[in-house]
Amino acid sequence: YLITFNSGVQTWKKNKIFGGGLKSFRLNCTYGLSQTCNSHPHNYIIELLVDVGIIGFVLIYLVFIFSFFDFLKICRYNLNKQTAYLPFFIIIFLEFFPIRSSGSFFTTGNSIIIFFMLGVIIGTINSAKLKYEREKQ
Repeated sequence: YLITFNSGVQTWKKNKIFGGGLKSFRLNCTYGLSQTCNSHPHNYIIELLVDVGIIGFVLIYLVFIFSFFDFLKICRYNLNKQTAYLPFFIIIFLEFFPIRSSGSFFTTGNSIIIFFMLGVIIGTINSAKLKYEREKQ
């Protein structure tokens, strides 16, 4: 997969700021020395950079980062929630491990799992915040 990763990085360099558009890797990739063009670059980070550029990448990752920190705050105050929702957090973390080979972010079954787990985590955070605010009053 290193050749495919390299092709993704070379394709990203063409449109660093805004990317080439969703599912654009196959259209913007060019064959060359140590480059090959598949349907996607087989890495979530590289695919996001190729498709939505640095701006989209930062926006998508901000959702994950804010969710992560909110989740840690909830877990710090409520140990029961920590053990119940830790598997969801671990799945999200392992899906976005930087050097892992993966499917396409926008089109595979993995994305269903990612968005489902993210929804569970964000829903848990929001319900815990509401419960905390009610207890404060």
